[in-house]
Amino acid sequence: DLWQKYCSFLDKDFSQQLEWNELATNEYIKEWKKTKTAQILDCRHINTIKDIPMTDYSDYPVMYEFGSKMDELEKQMPRKKGENYCDYYDTLSSHFTHMLDGWLADRYSFCVKTSGTTGDSKWIIHGETFWNNMVRSIMAAVIISCSDERGKTSFQKGDFQLGIGAPAPYIGGYVSKLFGIEGVRMLPPTAVVDEEPDFMKKVELALKYARKVPSIGMIAGSGAMLKLISLYFTNKAVLYQNAFEMTRPGFKKM
Repeated sequence: DLWQKYCSFLDKDFSQQLEWNELATNEYIKEWKKTKTAQILDCRHINTIKDIPMTDYSDYPVMYEFGSKMDELEKQMPRKKGENYCDYYDTLSSHFTHMLDGWLADRYSFCVKTSGTTGDSKWIIHGETFWNNMVRSIMAAVIISCSDERGKTSFQKGDFQLGIGAPAPYIGGYVSKLFGIEGVRMLPPTAVVDEEPDFMKKVELALKYARKVPSIGMIAGSGAMLKLISLYFTNKAVLYQNAFEMTRPGFKKM
């Protein structure tokens, strides 16, 4: 039962949830304090998560070194057409996981790249705890969003999902991967949509595939993005008018 598997924790009394989270956090911190990361941040003697100082990317030299080697190897070993993006970046990272010995509180799981929206794109390293928590949290959110009452959900294994997000190494690619754990079928298939770099063409592909199945169980993305997609296909005039009105005065309006 999917609700029991991913959401039963939320059926506990809220005080019990807080207690469990506090215990789990403290156990993780206990292991993290043994790492080289805690050593360079001078955090070997902290007691709670609140004692960890504010940091930025420059405080984690191993991530910068790891990312530089990933970028270099990516140029030397380009992805083959049709190769799954998650598998490709997992293969690349396997060459450098030895660098992470002693830096993480648990075993390495995967790495992602930031979008670079607010600066240079950066590589971020995640351990198994992060992956497991991400799977549970996202699946719980999906199951609850497909529910009309507590304990029941219309979400089913084998449901179709419109997948139009960015592939790995961006986090969205790994979110698509985790849905496969419960047999969610991506439309268009990952092997198809990942070969299309243009976002609106991805959307057109998704709609084309959506017409071939009885129903769509879910669509991954923000409400704002879905509204923009809807306007693009139903009323482009309104879409462009909204874009014009939101443009700052300092930009040239055409």
